[in-house]
Amino acid sequence: MVDKDFAEINALQKVFPESAILLCWYHVLQAVNRWLSKSESGVHGLSNTQKRNEIISFFCKLKACTSVSVICLFHILSLLTPCLKFQTLLQD
Repeated sequence: MVDKDFAEINALQKVFPESAILLCWYHVLQAVNRWLSKSESGVHGLSNTQKRNEIISFFCKLKACTSVSVICLFHILSLLTPCLKFQTLLQD
């Protein structure tokens, strides 16, 4: 289990190519919260508190999903504009 350290992820993939790499949910939620507070997220500021809480709620529910449920939840998340913007953060 790792945080979003791509150097660490790449090293683990090279040494243990058959292993699944899991992201730490604490760090995932921390990154989501940090990004949602930025103006580029489109949901920053006091007026968007409810929208941010809904996005965080989706991520919290995600950790309890089965693989089929994950696909459905990701589809729902992909329809939310802030989540589309968040995908660029994950790619950086």
